[in-house]
Amino acid sequence: MSAMRVTVELFGELRRFLDKGKERLELELDEGDAVADVYRRLGIPWGDIHGASVNGEWADTQRRLAEGDRVFLF
Repeated sequence: MSAMRVTVELFGELRRFLDKGKERLELELDEGDAVADVYRRLGIPWGDIHGASVNGEWADTQRRLAEGDRVFLF
């Protein structure tokens, strides 16, 4: 399976899942992965999910991602 890279930016309390002082990260995922896979890879509990957008459009957790996507988690 091919890999892809996406940029992930976290807001509010979710920033605790990043290194101190960071707001975003580059994440390598498998082709066909979805927003839910980003949450899993970062270890974010489902109860902490308040919303996500991909490239500026609201997205549900099943939204498939593509190379270069910008994912915003709230």
